[in-house]
Amino acid sequence: MFLEAIALSLVKTLSSFLFSKMLVYSDINIQGAPSWYQKADSEYVCVSTYNEGGLEAVDVAKDNAKKLLINKINEIIEIVVYDNYRNLQDKSEKLFISTFLKDEELPTFVNKNIDYKNIEYIEKSKLAFVRGCIGKDTLLGYEKERIGIIKNKLTHKRADNAFDELDNSTN
Repeated sequence: MFLEAIALSLVKTLSSFLFSKMLVYSDINIQGAPSWYQKADSEYVCVSTYNEGGLEAVDVAKDNAKKLLINKINEIIEIVVYDNYRNLQDKSEKLFISTFLKDEELPTFVNKNIDYKNIEYIEKSKLAFVRGCIGKDTLLGYEKERIGIIKNKLTHKRADNAFDELDNSTN
């Protein structure tokens, strides 16, 4: 029952953070960068990056955007957990949250879902600018699915442990 409640709470908290509390940069103007650089989008989680060099700098900047987006999503998750779940006492709730914080599938998710909203190469300065984004709804759907999987795994583990205890007490 505790896991069900914390799972539902985590989904609601993450959703609230993504759609209302997420830091929004406004009126950032970086001389020499495109007008879209570092601009927030209400429907997406976005990162902007650049790289110097020839045309190969575009691919390097795209790879950097993937890494930055993974870091940004991890930061969002860490902030949500820190703000709302750092004082948990129950062992199963702590295990749930610590499991949620470790997402080994995130790089694959980002690689599959990143949308390069803007790519610009400025020949004169030999700079490639990239803005990579993932839809907030897509991210929330992914995290909801993860929460459900973690909840089910931990519930089954707890049930298995209870059966083991029962077996041990009857022997």
